[in-house]
Amino acid sequence: MAEKNRLNGMKIPVMIPRAGASEDPYVLVGVNGVLTQIPRGKPVMVSRKVYEILRRSDSAKEVSEAFLSGNNYANLKL
Repeated sequence: MAEKNRLNGMKIPVMIPRAGASEDPYVLVGVNGVLTQIPRGKPVMVSRKVYEILRRSDSAKEVSEAFLSGNNYANLKL
C-alpha cells in the first residue's frame, strides 16, 4: 500500500505544445473536483493522476481523428 501511495504522489514532467492564436494558453485538467491549470509551451511537473488524464485524452483524440478520416483505427497503439 505504501508503494502505491508513493507512486501516486510522484510528479511527472509534461509539455503541452504551444497553442495557436485561437486556443487558450492553458489546459485545464480536473481530477476529483480539483482543477489544475497547465501552461502550453512550458515543461511542468504534474501529478500522476493529471498525467494519466492527459495521456488518455491524447489517445482518445488519435482514435477520433483516425475514425473521422476513415483510417483503420482498430490498429492504433494506445
